[in-house]
Amino acid sequence: MRYKRLSPVPYTFLVTRIRPFLPHEGLFQQPRLFTTAIWKSNDLRRMLLGVRRIITTVAVMGFFISAHAQSLPNRAAVTCTDAQEQRAGDESVTLRTWNALYSSYQAYRQCDDGFIAEGFSKSVARILVDHWETLSRLDKLGSKDVSFQRFAVRHVDATLDLGDLKRIVQNTNKQCPESLKGICAELATRADAAIAGSHCPDPTRRQATIGGQTIAAYVSPKNGKPFSFETVRVYSSTGQLAYVGATDKEGSFSTDSLPEGDYRLTVSGWGSTSVRLSHELDKKYGSLGTSFSLDLMDNECVGVGYGGN
Repeated sequence: MRYKRLSPVPYTFLVTRIRPFLPHEGLFQQPRLFTTAIWKSNDLRRMLLGVRRIITTVAVMGFFISAHAQSLPNRAAVTCTDAQEQRAGDESVTLRTWNALYSSYQAYRQCDDGFIAEGFSKSVARILVDHWETLSRLDKLGSKDVSFQRFAVRHVDATLDLGDLKRIVQNTNKQCPESLKGICAELATRADAAIAGSHCPDPTRRQATIGGQTIAAYVSPKNGKPFSFETVRVYSSTGQLAYVGATDKEGSFSTDSLPEGDYRLTVSGWGSTSVRLSHELDKKYGSLGTSFSLDLMDNECVGVGYGGN
């Protein structure tokens, strides 16, 4: 009878584990006879085959568990620390070149959320609107790191000023080089979606012009729930953070004194809108003791309220 040859089994293992099954002690002194006796015993052969299957199964499971563990991200490496959040918040809104944006992306991609994400979006808008001629640089960086290109395109979103979104669409339609048609199409799709789906349906309520030196507003409750203690940020026309605060328990807030100019107002959980502080209105209504306030409504619509002495 021929017996299937298996992978070698250590002799000491056989001696210690299988000794009780052997017919006599003399076989220990003759390894070849010892091995032959094992394979002629059906019970022993089945036992050894079972052991080998168990060892093989454990080895395979260990391989896959190890491979899976190595594929898991290092959570410590992808967590945004408090220090990183502070630096990313200060930096994200100030980037004006694709190289600068890419460096910030590499350092703070794990912090891309909330007000930091809004800052990145504003930087993307400023580059696309004010430095459209550098679009080829984004394409070049994207060819080396496709995740960065996706990041940049994704930040053309509904937090941006409506005028900037329209300008981006216009640039993609009229000023896109033939070699960049692909990325232009992606940008146009993102901008069109932001314009169509996320802004106030009433064009007259997408922005507001008020007098005074502060922005005072009340955020209308959503589904009966007030916007209590939500973060409020005001950005200047250059993208600099001009004010940060929070709503009160009822959803109201008032900023510090601000100079005349155009601002982007964002409220966490509500959205954003454009606000202009105009001295012309102060001249027109100031003698009457008029005060101005904003009513921030659903779908990022904004109304202007007037009060007087």
